[in-house]
Amino acid sequence: MSGSAPVLETRALVKRFGGLAAIDGVDFHLPEAGRLHAVIGPNGAGKTTLFNLVSGRLRPTSGTILFRGEDITKMKPYSIARRGVARTLQIKSVFNALTVFENILTATQAHLATRHFFRPATSFHETTEKAEQIIEELGLQEIAKHTAGTLSYGDVAMLELAIALAAEPSLLLLDEPICGMSPAETQRTVAKIVDLSKRLSVILIEHDMEVVFDVADDITVMAVGQILAQGTPRQIADDPRVREAYLGHDEDDDWDDENIASVPIGADVNG
Repeated sequence: MSGSAPVLETRALVKRFGGLAAIDGVDFHLPEAGRLHAVIGPNGAGKTTLFNLVSGRLRPTSGTILFRGEDITKMKPYSIARRGVARTLQIKSVFNALTVFENILTATQAHLATRHFFRPATSFHETTEKAEQIIEELGLQEIAKHTAGTLSYGDVAMLELAIALAAEPSLLLLDEPICGMSPAETQRTVAKIVDLSKRLSVILIEHDMEVVFDVADDITVMAVGQILAQGTPRQIADDPRVREAYLGHDEDDDWDDENIASVPIGADVNG
């Protein structure tokens, strides 16, 4: 495995469900660590399916997935997670009866159990220390003793992010992490995601265009299971194919570089 291998790469990736190609020949390339990469596109474009393939929840029909130069195409989700890939889901999944701390502690124990096969993970003080470190990093001290079932939507999203961090990933896949949040919750969560992207690679699926164009280093635009365009936010904003297929520029001539960032927080340009 080459030390200069891309963080993530897919080659001619295809996923069919019957006669439908949800992913159709996708060549995706995330060359560097420590970047925030956004994936955008209309509903049904294949964004979540791409995440499901990379994380092992789905098996490709054909094609190859490489993580840091290693072929992970046929690996189980737990094997991919052990190599440093973690993801969050559109539908939040936490233990409602446990506190925030207990949720994170459980995730930390599960991760450490894969590293220490001959001793129970609960016997290690590092589980508690790791959970406390994550709570401090994400600023969850005030709600650490609250049960997850009593949390606001924004706090649940932050908890799910904390659970993902318990796996000590080097690549974090975030599927619409701010969907349904208030403006204040969105601002707080986005700030944490940006901060995390400084020390690990983040790929973000998001419909909020203000967030995407404000924080992403690079953007991939998908449509009908294929990659339509890839580039910097400015390159994507200037791409006529994107304007026509995703931003609706043909019918909205006042959509330009200046007002892309003026879309209200929480706006979904898909309608």
